[in-house]
Amino acid sequence: MNKFNSSFLLLAVLFLIETLCYYCSALNYPFFSIVYFVSGLSIAVVPFFVKSISTEKNKHQWISIVYVSVFLLLTNWMVNVFRIYILHGTPPQKENADMLLFVKIMVERFLNGDAKIYDKIIGVWGTAYDAIYLPAMWLPFSIPVAFGFDLRWATCIFVLLSLLLFFRAIYQTKTRWFLSIISIGLSALLLNRMLGVGCWYFTQTEEGVVVLYYCMLCYGLLRSNWSLVGIAIGLCLLSRFTFVIMIPAALFLLFPKHKSELIKIIVGAAVTMVVLLFVSGTFDEWQTIILIPFKYQHMLGGEITTVTLKKINENLGISKFLLWSGSAVKSLALPATLVASFLFLWLLKKVKHNRSFQFQLLCMLKLTLVIFFNFLLYSEEYLLYTSSFISLFILIGLQNNREVTAV
Repeated sequence: MNKFNSSFLLLAVLFLIETLCYYCSALNYPFFSIVYFVSGLSIAVVPFFVKSISTEKNKHQWISIVYVSVFLLLTNWMVNVFRIYILHGTPPQKENADMLLFVKIMVERFLNGDAKIYDKIIGVWGTAYDAIYLPAMWLPFSIPVAFGFDLRWATCIFVLLSLLLFFRAIYQTKTRWFLSIISIGLSALLLNRMLGVGCWYFTQTEEGVVVLYYCMLCYGLLRSNWSLVGIAIGLCLLSRFTFVIMIPAALFLLFPKHKSELIKIIVGAAVTMVVLLFVSGTFDEWQTIILIPFKYQHMLGGEITTVTLKKINENLGISKFLLWSGSAVKSLALPATLVASFLFLWLLKKVKHNRSFQFQLLCMLKLTLVIFFNFLLYSEEYLLYTSSFISLFILIGLQNNREVTAV
């Protein structure tokens, strides 16, 4: 095995460890939280300490057939598992999927032409709750609802589109075929976890929508498609505000050497956000939307009870080790991520490496998600899967590092 392949295999092993931690999370050992955190950080940092992988474009026609066949098999498997649980399961229940019920009410307001989509929601728990979902999060669910389908089909379709982008990135990357097969195998292992435990990721959460937006961003970075990067950032900003944390560090990395790329990103993001606000009918509620993160923080403001403590300890995040800090633990995610981002920038300047700035941005994205969601008080497993999809694109990017072909 040459040194180039060993660099890829090291990252593949780190991804394998990261993914297996999901499988081991039910054991509820704090050890797995530490392993998960360290493996995630390593995936973002290790590429700058290993050699580049020698690239070799595979010209064989059969490899294209393999990619298509495997993608179709994964699609068939995923859709059928999802259908079984949807057809023989129950509608979303407030006890385990209240977020989907909140989303559905916002979607129904939109489809009914209600001018106040962000009015307080009473119909889920019987008491008034703030509508805390951003337009790019709830708007995709309006498509299945408008046509009379279960709104959870949106999650299924968006995860499939995420996999499609991943497979397309593999196909367009200069690499050896067996490295691509390893990458695909690892993605199947992650998908298997997402489909497990009653297919809960698809039937009880809304996070698949966010996964697609981040995969669009990763794909745009790998292909140097800065318009797509801008559009994806606009979608990320209007689905979860998490991406805001990365912006200062990303601007520092891009400016002033990459002004043209920066302009395309800013224009693409701005246009996307304005269009989304108009289409969703929430343009006049932009002030309400900006305040949503603070409302969410307020919702976490209650005391940590025996029930919530159990929930914190069952999650993979490392916030369980920080409970000694008292109420401060509820607001550590933001400052920890900002500090980590600028430490990462310092590392990039100090370590001699030949990674493209596109790949640096990709690894920085991984770093910010790892830090933020691990330090988040309630770091639910379904949130963490988004970070793992970034890991898959880093695996591909490691093989496409020196030359990034523009679209």
